[in-house]
Amino acid sequence: MRIVKDTNDYTRMSDSDKIYHLLTHDDEANKALAYQLCVGLVAIGKTYPEKIAIELRKDVMSCLKYGLEQAYLGTLERLEIIEDLETLPPEIVQLSSLRVLDASYNKLKYVPPEIGKLTNLRCLNLDDNHLTTIPPEIGQLSHLQQLNLGGNELKSLPKELKELKKLKVLAIRGNKLNEFPAQLLQMLHLRAIAFGEQPIDGLEKVLRKMSRYEHLWYLDMEEMGLTCLPQTIGAFKTLTSLCLNGNQITYLPKEIGQLKKVIFLEIGGNDLVDLPREFTHLSRLKYLDLSQNRLKDFPTELTSLKKIKSLNLSENQLTYLPENALMNFQKLRRLNLSDNQLQTLPVDLKHLQSLQVLRLSGNDFNGNLPEVIFELKNLETLDISENGFDVEAYKHISTRLKGCHISI
Repeated sequence: MRIVKDTNDYTRMSDSDKIYHLLTHDDEANKALAYQLCVGLVAIGKTYPEKIAIELRKDVMSCLKYGLEQAYLGTLERLEIIEDLETLPPEIVQLSSLRVLDASYNKLKYVPPEIGKLTNLRCLNLDDNHLTTIPPEIGQLSHLQQLNLGGNELKSLPKELKELKKLKVLAIRGNKLNEFPAQLLQMLHLRAIAFGEQPIDGLEKVLRKMSRYEHLWYLDMEEMGLTCLPQTIGAFKTLTSLCLNGNQITYLPKEIGQLKKVIFLEIGGNDLVDLPREFTHLSRLKYLDLSQNRLKDFPTELTSLKKIKSLNLSENQLTYLPENALMNFQKLRRLNLSDNQLQTLPVDLKHLQSLQVLRLSGNDFNGNLPEVIFELKNLETLDISENGFDVEAYKHISTRLKGCHISI
């Protein structure tokens, strides 16, 4: 094991100074030696100064490994692990006061049963690892409110999950589940469920059963192979956020209009050609994504949605926007019309005085920017690339839209 000797005075340092020097040097072998030396001091009844304790505490996993700073570990309430770990050590039980454990984006293949002893946990984030199983002891986390298991390799969930009576948020998207976990249908106290990016068999039937969730405010069903929504979608009356991106939905049932509390609605990457007239009932809607569909006409059902702040209609087949289509969007801040077939814009665009971002790339303006754009006084970003605009056009536009970032 190599010990770095940076100065000629190294041999004259006190033992404490040597340990401190090893801890603060950017070399893992030296740091490991420092922890071992501290273990040796403790073993013979000696202590180390506070400045060393402060450095030791910066690496909680090493403290667990070497059994150091146990009093401090017992008071720790939040821990984020960024170490490419393949397993959580069983010594994690020492973190008895832990309320938030974030071990996402590691290389975890195994979670020990000792995880169940962290009974003060409120939030457990194991997103984006390599987990194939979750220990049944997870059901012992009686105070857990949020559980993130997305981006792993799970094919099933332990039945003990239903014991988590205080769980409100469950994220299991991006796994290998091909059946909806039956135990979730017994967890009617859930407020948010994200289980997208996995083709679950019989999902339409599952959705009918899920209508029993009376308090659900967030539902993510992105990229799940849905071809339609059942009429029971209207039963989710408490939803404020619904993600349906990346499916093959060809139409929306009229019951979608019963989701009167929805604020965020994402239906991009589907096969919609129109919207039901009941869409006008979504009066609280603020963020709407209809990108990558098959819309040829601007959905007139949108014109009554006066609270819209962000509207994405990119990558459709729109050839024009009818007059008065936009005049009610007084609160609109972001409008994305990129990759359509537009040649001009309606004059009522001038009413969008809250608009900050306007994306028009990939249309058919052929170097002719609609004059109405220059009336948008609060515009900060304008993307008109892939429309035949040249440098001279850029100079002209930039002088008239001062302070606006322009992409040509």
